[in-house]
Amino acid sequence: MVIMMKDEKERFVRNQFVLEGNVSSFGKPYSRGNDKQRMRFTLAQTRNDNTQFVPIILPTKLVETYGKSIQKGDWLTVKGSINSYSKRIEKNGEEHNEQRVDIIALEVENKKTKQIYKSDGSIVAKEEKEMER
Repeated sequence: MVIMMKDEKERFVRNQFVLEGNVSSFGKPYSRGNDKQRMRFTLAQTRNDNTQFVPIILPTKLVETYGKSIQKGDWLTVKGSINSYSKRIEKNGEEHNEQRVDIIALEVENKKTKQIYKSDGSIVAKEEKEMER
């Protein structure tokens, strides 16, 4: 059990965001050397006849619960956080620092199955009252 101080909890909530869209593609689960699985998928969002594709990473527990049932076209709401980092790459014989951004899913709600998959490995059925809001 993780206990957070009030300031930490508020900061954690402030750094979250919500995306909604359809799964356009997904890869196979992979490990990063520490035996923790991850899985990447792309969420398509269309606004004003313009579609953008947002890459999302599922961490270990979400790979175990939702990763096995993900399908192209699933309509999802994803609560997540942004993880930015610098990566050294070689381009045209020169090394450069490239800024990268990963969107890490903390919670995935499948609108069709009405289930919420959480990053702690739990799965919750969405109640009808919540859906009416």
